[in-house]
Amino acid sequence: INFAVLLLAAPLIASIYHAPVLKDALRVLSIWFLLNGVESMSFGLSMRHQRARLNNYNELASNVIMTLFVIGMASLLRNHWALILGALLQRLLLVVASHFYYRDIGVGFAFDREARRDQFQFACYVMPSSILSILLSQYDKVVLARLFNLTLLGIYSIAANMASQLTAVMMHNARFVLYARCAHYFRSDRTTAAHRYYTENIRLFAVGALPPAIIAGFAPLIVAILYDPRYLQAGRILTVLALGAIIAAFQNASENLRVASGQNRVVLVANIIRRVSLIPAVILGYHFFGFEGFLWSTTAATLPPLLYFYWEQWRSRLLAPLRELAGLGLCTAVFLACFGLSHVLLQIVPPGWLHLGLGHHHAHS
Repeated sequence: INFAVLLLAAPLIASIYHAPVLKDALRVLSIWFLLNGVESMSFGLSMRHQRARLNNYNELASNVIMTLFVIGMASLLRNHWALILGALLQRLLLVVASHFYYRDIGVGFAFDREARRDQFQFACYVMPSSILSILLSQYDKVVLARLFNLTLLGIYSIAANMASQLTAVMMHNARFVLYARCAHYFRSDRTTAAHRYYTENIRLFAVGALPPAIIAGFAPLIVAILYDPRYLQAGRILTVLALGAIIAAFQNASENLRVASGQNRVVLVANIIRRVSLIPAVILGYHFFGFEGFLWSTTAATLPPLLYFYWEQWRSRLLAPLRELAGLGLCTAVFLACFGLSHVLLQIVPPGWLHLGLGHHHAHS
């Protein structure tokens, strides 16, 4: 269905963006869905059996091969087809790899009324929630393109790309490791699930929340080292986005705990809450403070869903308030320490020493 929708909608999408080149690009990229459809259940089973390393190793290997392939094709084609073909190659590699694990189960069609009913009960909350998540994750680019100039959009994209690496690692660990653990807790003994959640995942929580705090603090210094002075604003933007990633880390952990306990509806409700709180926050922020207001209000809109998840945890007696506050307090302390150190280094070290490229040349240009 996804393949057919994208294949047929490609001309319309191309016309909306006034980019005819998108038509053929999207039609070829739609093959991704067909490839994805023939992947076996082995990676899902590895999550259930808490063998996430199978997913990680295969994704790492496919990423390396895809990267080398894209570099080679880009040097030959010199256009966007290198990226599209690379994406299809990576999906094909993962599909083929999936059939080398759990081979004793076999692959085929099966009809089970109970399994079908469970899947649709799960999907009735997850599908609309996923659609809302897609809209929420992309709206900022649309708003920036409409309200601000392309230069600011480019600077924002630099910071957003850096922040996306943080959230990708965090969401990957939450999906492939934390969720599988939580599901096991509730399957084995629901009465001890909350205790095991807080005591057996401390390192996982730290991996999810502390790196964003460190990046948020050192963001101005990182941008000063990697880019010339024209892009210094990306440092302030990265600070705000990384602070939002800290909130997302705690939200994702709580979300996985609730879904593993069987409360699928909370994901949909949380996305609705974020949508409802985001619109007025962005309007007011932009009206009074312009771009900075838009940026901070977008991050602030991630707080209501987190509070909602905490409320649901509390109702189900799965919340340990002191542990959550301790985690938030630690992230705050780490951020402030790194932020202070970053500004001290920016003051005492000459900018020309920090920049890895030809900073003075770019600045004069």
